[in-house]
Amino acid sequence: MRYTTRLAWRPAVYLLIFLASEGIAVSQQAPRLVDTGVIFSAEHVEGSGANRLFALAAPYWTPSPDEIALLEAHLKPYLARATIPGAKVIAARLESYKRQYFGFTDGGKKWILVNGFCAGQWKKQDTWHDRVVVVLDGGVCFFRVRYDLSRSQFKELQINGEACRSNARCAKQTTEPFSDARRAVFRVRAAVGATRPKGASRSALMHGSFGYPRSVRCRRGA
Repeated sequence: MRYTTRLAWRPAVYLLIFLASEGIAVSQQAPRLVDTGVIFSAEHVEGSGANRLFALAAPYWTPSPDEIALLEAHLKPYLARATIPGAKVIAARLESYKRQYFGFTDGGKKWILVNGFCAGQWKKQDTWHDRVVVVLDGGVCFFRVRYDLSRSQFKELQINGEACRSNARCAKQTTEPFSDARRAVFRVRAAVGATRPKGASRSALMHGSFGYPRSVRCRRGA
């Protein structure tokens, strides 16, 4: 009788272990919310398309909350020292921004891409929890920067520009280098053959609507 009871329990134990393992796998793949934003898992970097949008090299990896806390401890001082127009404004308002964090590899070292956006963006909807935010224009509301984990240093800070409102300004912007956001839209458009629908928003979120980069829109007189 005792032998029969032991056999009856075994399938239940195996089932519990299987369900627990499945739950762990799912939680590892899902983005993780932290106070300052959301950490994308290694699997989600590729699954969300962030690797293609921002030209992130594999292998991808998942930053820990402690690593993000260390990054954040250096971010505000870095922005306050940066000479790029708008950086000091972002530094002063940084507490109101949210960030997406993507772990990637470059030169054999671990890097984190920080994709930041202001309260006017993230308070509208919570899709930023698991979808890559890519917006054109918007000025200091949007920025991106890369963080070298081994050296605790930032590089390649990029801040969105403003939509051109005059022919002179448009002419000037057509000569500006493309930012990651502009390249990202070109990559997506090339991949899916997208065209801008009539009346589409000038802002482009990775939720299905893509506008032209500023330089292209200016040339088209948009």
